[in-house]
Amino acid sequence: MKAKLLLFFMTFWLAPSVLIDFVAAPAIFRNVSSLKEAGTLGMVIFKSFNTLELGLSLIILVIGGLLIYEKKLKKLWLGFFFMMVFFAAFFRFHVSPTIVDVNTQRWELSEDSEEYKALLKTHNFYHGLYVKMEGTKVIFLLSAIILVLRRKEEEII
Repeated sequence: MKAKLLLFFMTFWLAPSVLIDFVAAPAIFRNVSSLKEAGTLGMVIFKSFNTLELGLSLIILVIGGLLIYEKKLKKLWLGFFFMMVFFAAFFRFHVSPTIVDVNTQRWELSEDSEEYKALLKTHNFYHGLYVKMEGTKVIFLLSAIILVLRRKEEEII
């Protein structure tokens, strides 16, 4: 039963991640006429979703910890579960707020100013970091789902 819950929560995290990353975010930036409005909408969506991700990662950690305690998963999985909590917390408490702050400051400046260019560079760094970490998170979640399904088929869990 716990394995099914683990699969449910990992899938519940993966599905909206893929939907937001590959459908919603590109659609926002393609269809909203103002870059500032699109950015604001994107930041609201991602900041809200980051809060959900943190909750899901903690639930997955608890369920995974119980499965490890019951010796139905190897201790190596604990590293995966903690890494996912780290990713979610890093997104929620550092990356997203930094992007929001940088964009808020940037939109108040002239595009020709040196301060704007420095903020744009910071924004591009954090946006790139977010994209890379998001891709890594999706790959890790998908891999974990596949591995848990394989273990379930082998009736180890």
